[in-house]
Amino acid sequence: MARKKITQLTAHAAPALTDILPIVDLSGTATTKKSTITQVLSPLVSASYAVTWTAVSVNPAIGDGTLVGLFLQVGKVVDFSITMIVGSTTTFGTGAWIFTLPVVSLAMTVSRPVFQAYAQTAGGVPFMGLARASNTTTFRVVAEGSVYFDFDSPFVWASGDFFNVFGRYWAA
Repeated sequence: MARKKITQLTAHAAPALTDILPIVDLSGTATTKKSTITQVLSPLVSASYAVTWTAVSVNPAIGDGTLVGLFLQVGKVVDFSITMIVGSTTTFGTGAWIFTLPVVSLAMTVSRPVFQAYAQTAGGVPFMGLARASNTTTFRVVAEGSVYFDFDSPFVWASGDFFNVFGRYWAA
C-alpha cells in the first residue's frame, strides 16, 4: 500500500448550542431521544467558590496570599480544587486546618470522600497528603505520618509556599 502524504486537514465547525444530538435514554428503554447541546449541558455547573479556611483552635488568615476554590458539577458528581499560595502577611492559626467543600456532599457515615493533597515549599520540597471529609461541608488534610496540615505541618509555612487539594465526590 502506497503511503499518502497529508497536506491539508479538513476543518470542522464546532456544533452550535442549538444543534440536535442523539442522546441514549439510560432509563432502560431502547429509544434514542434528541436534545440540543444546551439541554445536555444544563445540569453542568462550573464556578469558583469562596473557600472558608479555619482551624481547630485559632483561625488562619490568607492576608496577601492567594486562596482559590474551583469546582465543576455534572448532575450529582462534583470535582473541585483548592489552591493556596502563601503570602508575606498570611497567618496560619493553630490546630488542624479545615476547608469548606463547594457543594454539600452526600452524607456517608462509613466511607467518607477522600481527596488528594500536595504541598510544596518555596524552595521546591514536595509533600503529599490525603484529605478526608469531616462532615458534609468540610474536610481536613493529613500529611504523611498521620499529622494534620497546620501552621507547622508538614513543614513550617512561609511566603511562596504552595498548597493544592483536589477531588471528586457525590453531592447531596
